[in-house]
Amino acid sequence: MLLPCIILALLLPSSVFPYSPPSILKSKIYAACAAADRGFAGSPSDRVMIEEMLVELSQESPIDEPTRGLADGSPDAPLNACWRLIYTSASDVSTLGANP
Repeated sequence: MLLPCIILALLLPSSVFPYSPPSILKSKIYAACAAADRGFAGSPSDRVMIEEMLVELSQESPIDEPTRGLADGSPDAPLNACWRLIYTSASDVSTLGANP
């Protein structure tokens, strides 16, 4: 069973590796998330495919511990920023209708 996941942003900007495998994988992830309406209309097989691609992409992250400092509100947490929802598999969110 896959754990719920919420994707707010991806760690590697495409500009760093414009034609590299991570950039290509990011493009596939964005397309799959859009086709699944950010997870709201994603089938179980869509979710598995997206989450497998995310695991693959996370291995390319230059940040060893991306969630460091989030729980305690540390200002230097690597992911301390404003994010846009790209995809979610969290059941408390994905059961709601998708509104832009």
